[in-house]
Amino acid sequence: HNVAEEIGQSPQQGPFNAALAQASGGAVMVLDEEIKPFSRMWCLFEISRLKELQRPFELICSEGSLSQPDTCGQQVVSTKMLEATCKALWNMSAANAQSSVATDKYKIWAEIANKSIKNAIGGWGAQSYFE
Repeated sequence: HNVAEEIGQSPQQGPFNAALAQASGGAVMVLDEEIKPFSRMWCLFEISRLKELQRPFELICSEGSLSQPDTCGQQVVSTKMLEATCKALWNMSAANAQSSVATDKYKIWAEIANKSIKNAIGGWGAQSYFE
């Protein structure tokens, strides 16, 4: 089992991307109480790809759906969890996201950065970090 071979030269070549591309029904992200996925680089890549692919995306936690926090007039997701999720989304940053493999972080940055940021970084001569 060689993770580097499975992922390929870029995140676009990896199994996560292939699965997302075929997921016509979208994807679900399960959040824990610490809302860790928003601080993980691979999770941010998956969110970015779902947006590009125009696939549905659902956030859920142990209490239920965060996109439909009340059902039939009854709140099923606590205010505490909703507030924590909003705070995590507000503070979400690919610049601060973690990756267990440093090169993955740079490759994913290259994939998800908007064009103006890519151009600015390239102008600073930092493109080698993204290869």
